[in-house]
Amino acid sequence: MNKPIEFIKIDNAGKCTLTEEAEEMLSKIDSNLAVICIAGIYRSGKSYLLNRLLGRQDGFEIGPYISSCTKGLWIWGDTVKLKNKNTEVLIIDTEGLASAFEDRNESIDMIIFCLALLLSSLFIYNSMKNIDESAIENLALVLNFAKKIQSKYNEINDYANNFPSFLWVLRDFALELIDNQGNQVTTKQYLENALKEENLNMISNNSYNKGIMEEINKKNDIRKTLKLFFKERDCYTLVRPVHDEKKLKIIDQLPEEELRPEFLNQMNTLVKKIFEGIRPKNVNGSYMNGPMFLNLIKMYISALNSDNLPDINTSWKIVIDSQLKSAYDTGLDYYTNQ
Repeated sequence: MNKPIEFIKIDNAGKCTLTEEAEEMLSKIDSNLAVICIAGIYRSGKSYLLNRLLGRQDGFEIGPYISSCTKGLWIWGDTVKLKNKNTEVLIIDTEGLASAFEDRNESIDMIIFCLALLLSSLFIYNSMKNIDESAIENLALVLNFAKKIQSKYNEINDYANNFPSFLWVLRDFALELIDNQGNQVTTKQYLENALKEENLNMISNNSYNKGIMEEINKKNDIRKTLKLFFKERDCYTLVRPVHDEKKLKIIDQLPEEELRPEFLNQMNTLVKKIFEGIRPKNVNGSYMNGPMFLNLIKMYISALNSDNLPDINTSWKIVIDSQLKSAYDTGLDYYTNQ
């Protein structure tokens, strides 16, 4: 099916609902399932990047206006089959964080972010320009996620060990990749440098500096949490695709000849990098197929709808029990018929 289909609806109260169309599609996937999910601030080009992963200019909806196009989570109607691997790739688009939809708020952002992290094997965070303090603060949802885990389960490692690979894609990047010492750096090193924590020992401990120290502690906490959860992390930069602002608004309609060659080369390299490095969704050391993934989604949605964070170990045990029962029933039916 060459079109996006609604995957998980999220209403303004934060209630999640898995759609029947998505459930039917996922139930038919027997291969190992890899999952690419993208998140980021709304109107930052997430959907266009996913379309390029699909080898298309259009597909997931792209709009020329400031309002968000995607609401909830959507999947592409067909998986991408990887050559020479028993793996199919599911592509997930998410509603933009800080969405311009009415009645959407940070609690909705948290649910979207949580689902994106828990469901993906590769999590792409899409943002504009460079990594600065503002860009890192937009990832404070990871810190909020960690605080909820510690307050309820104190099992943060269970989550960290099952978290996806992290790829930060920076759009319209125009800086030179040079560090403070004037040395050329890779995009990965650029990310690592941005995630270095600030040294508080240089600030004297007096009442005037307390506010400064609290602010720095908060920034450092975000960085620590990002490094804790995303053990496998990388960064990639893309130049602006076109110079003309009017053409940028209709980028999904432009022929490739009108895109900057540098952008096309970078995008093609990025697509190749993603598909060469993608791995199947792994929970507690086991890969999963469509039906297993489907059961896991239902467990996660049930927990979120009860205003809880999903317990990975409990959810996984229920998935395994379901698979064992299915295998038992199939074997029993075969034996009975024979």
